[in-house]
Amino acid sequence: MLQSLSLKGETPTFRQVKNICAAVHLNVNFDDLYDEFSTHKEALRSIVESSKQRQSVADKWVEFLIGCEVVPPVLYRVVSYIVAAWQ
Repeated sequence: MLQSLSLKGETPTFRQVKNICAAVHLNVNFDDLYDEFSTHKEALRSIVESSKQRQSVADKWVEFLIGCEVVPPVLYRVVSYIVAAWQ
């Protein structure tokens, strides 16, 4: 399930991210998460399509967040929680 946040091959879906939050008992506002996810879907797709094969998951997310005009706070919380758990 966590593999969907690896940004390898496929862009994660909102449903996948929501399921991950539920599985790890991360309490977030899903309406806000949906809005952020919808707003940044193309940027995520771009990272997935352009990322280097050996680029780490954390580096991909950093690249995505740096590219955001305004960092999406709920998505940032989810990603930072999951990436920290992978470390």
